[in-house]
This record gives sequence, C-alpha cells and structure tokens, in this order.
Amino acid sequence: MQRYILRRVLQSIPLLIGITIVVFLLVHAAPGNPLGEFEFNPNIKPEDIARIRSNLGLDKPLYEQYFLWVSGMLRGDFGVSLITGRPVLEQIGERLPKTLLLSLTALVLAIGLSIPIGVYAAVKRGSWFDQVATVTSTMGQAIPSFWFGLIMILVFSVRFKELGWPSFPSGGVTTPGQPFSLADLLHHLAMPAFVLAFINIAGWTRYVRSSLLETINQDFVRTAHAKGLHDRTVIFRHALRNSLIPVVTLMGLALPGLVSGALVIEVIFSWPGIGRLAFDAARSRDYTTIMGLVTITSSLVVLGNLLADITYGLLDPRIKYQ
Repeated sequence: MQRYILRRVLQSIPLLIGITIVVFLLVHAAPGNPLGEFEFNPNIKPEDIARIRSNLGLDKPLYEQYFLWVSGMLRGDFGVSLITGRPVLEQIGERLPKTLLLSLTALVLAIGLSIPIGVYAAVKRGSWFDQVATVTSTMGQAIPSFWFGLIMILVFSVRFKELGWPSFPSGGVTTPGQPFSLADLLHHLAMPAFVLAFINIAGWTRYVRSSLLETINQDFVRTAHAKGLHDRTVIFRHALRNSLIPVVTLMGLALPGLVSGALVIEVIFSWPGIGRLAFDAARSRDYTTIMGLVTITSSLVVLGNLLADITYGLLDPRIKYQ
C-alpha cells in the first residue's frame, strides 16, 4: 500500500506541472490588464506604472515569470496579490477554512442522504417511493444550483420571514453584532450546505440505486439468501458493500468538485470562502491569486483520486495494490 501511494504521488507531479503551465498561459492570454485601472488614471504617471510593473515582475518574459512563480510556490510562497498587495497564501488561508466547512458539510449531507435513499429505492423497486426518488433525482440534476439557491432564499428567508415563521439567514457566516455561537453558525450554514449538496444527492441516489439493483441479481447474493441470511444482512453486509465501489469514484472526486462548485453558492449566500475570493480575483484580473487557487484545487483533485483508490481496497479486499 505504501509503495502504491508513493508511486501515485510521484505520478501526480508531472500532471500538476502541466496544469500550472496551462493555467499560467490561459490567464496571461485572457484579455485585459491587471494594471489597466492605473493606465487610465490621469493622476498616475507612466513612470509610476512602469515601476509598479517592474515590482510585480510583469516586465519579464513569460517563461521567466512562470519559473519565478513555480520556484516561489515550492518554497510556500504563492506570490503577492496584484490588487490587494497581500500574500496569496495568506488570503487563501483566511478563506479556505470557511470553504472546507461548507464543502465538508455538504459532502456529509450528500453521503448521509443519497445512500439510504438509493438503497431503499432499489429494495422497493417500482414502489411510489422509488418513483418519487427517481423523478426528484432527475429534476435535481437538471436544476441549476444558482437558481435553486435563489429560490431557497426567496422561500425560506424572505417569504418565511414575511409570514412570521422561523426563517433562515439569506447570507453570511454569523449574525452581525452578536457573539459567536455554534447554533448561529449552523443556522447560517444549513441552507448553503444543502443547496451545494443537492446536486450530488440527486446524482448519487441514482448511482446507488442502479448499482445495487445490478448487485442484488448476482449469484453471491442469491447464495446468501439461500443460506437463510436475513434480508437486511444480505443487503448491507454483502450487496451494498460491493455496489458502492463504482460510487466511491464519484465521491472521491466530490470534495474538489464541491470546493470549485462552491463559487456560485458563496456568491449567492455571501459566504466568505475561496469561491468568493476566486470570483473577485477573476473580475479584477488578479493573476497570482487565480493561479494559486487553481493550483490548490488541482491538488485536491489528485488527492481525491488517491483517496478513492485507497477506499476501493477497504470496500473490496480482493483489490490488490501492486
């Protein structure tokens, strides 16, 4: 296992290098100029703009800018924001815990709801519950997350408050002017986490259902029934464990997907995470911040794949790592 993990980590190095090159070139090829607001300001002299460009390293050739950025990143220095002047890693470090809180909560919700719903829908195939779950999951995958988030705000924040019913906050992490409390944090977290998890709940429910239906028709499940084992034992100890293996691939990729997918949710719910930071950096053409965020997200994708492969061995002991 240790050799397999080491080999996968070494294989990910050229992948991450390729990602940094592509991102670097795409960001610099995009239209716009991070110093555009200074160039069009009549109060700033051209020599001042040239000095700023030199201080930021923007006057150097692209290949030299790239190697300076990568060498600094290997030392833990992701550069300085072109807009705020603060270290990129410091800005990400401030925002990342809030995004991880939102993403991990959404991940727990998605796993905790999709697996039992998918299992019950498969066991009760053709029932009203199965039909409702199938229709709901199909609709959930078709509904855009930004639209669903706005509807949730209109209903559970605005409309409920108008009716005098208990309502959810429309944005933020905590209530302004009040001391921090876990209950207040969970109150603000509930709605954005559910909206972020909803699309995964819809997709994973269908995967769990279809995978379990395929598994329960296999010979080893019929043999377990023939031995007189209880239906619950057969489903949860034998069939479900094997049917979850393909689903683990989706769940292993879910965390980086949730982190990147949180951008829209964080903007809608005014959640101060790295998604909101990426949105602001893209609008202001903040090269270094965008590249730092993409590098960290890419690393999470590689880590998610590795965790998924390791989980295969835990679910199915027949899988051997060479």
